[in-house]
Amino acid sequence: FDAAAAPRTPVPPRDNAEKPAKPDKKATFPAVTPRGNAANLIGKKGPPLQAQSWLTPQPDTKAKVVIIDFWATWCGPCRASIPHMNDLAAKFKESVVAVGLSDEDAPKVQAFMKKTKMNYTVATDPGGRMANVTRHKGIPFVIVTSPDGIVRWQGHPMSLDEATLGQIVDASGAAASASPTDSMRWVTTGQD
Repeated sequence: FDAAAAPRTPVPPRDNAEKPAKPDKKATFPAVTPRGNAANLIGKKGPPLQAQSWLTPQPDTKAKVVIIDFWATWCGPCRASIPHMNDLAAKFKESVVAVGLSDEDAPKVQAFMKKTKMNYTVATDPGGRMANVTRHKGIPFVIVTSPDGIVRWQGHPMSLDEATLGQIVDASGAAASASPTDSMRWVTTGQD
């Protein structure tokens, strides 16, 4: 052993253990100012999802973010926002339930749906039970609730963008509740 060739300060052994991961920054709900002429429900419990007639299968809203779109067949801006609602419903299909809720009678809405593609849940509520809670004065009008039923966003559906909806999904944990088979579809098990 040649002491002159030895390092003067001891070299600590390498630590091959993984360094502790920094905690992820917790996702938060968007800070929003309510829009439209309606009751300010942001941060408050929203109305329970109620309909007189489900024109599509009634959705399972457990662990999902829910968008309620108050609309009517005679409303031009409502009709113009349907493609946007179709896009949001498709993009977030694993974590969001979109419901178009009209206060018109079921046959009128069904006839409209034969001509206009609506790729989300559609229902009618002529009694306006949910609308009575929101007290909105104009349509289209949307509320977005997290899985705990708290209103996280409200306003015109065209103002609800993917980034805002994605932030609500992330903050609510709804994305984590998506089907595990979808998130694992590219993983191979070696049993092929």
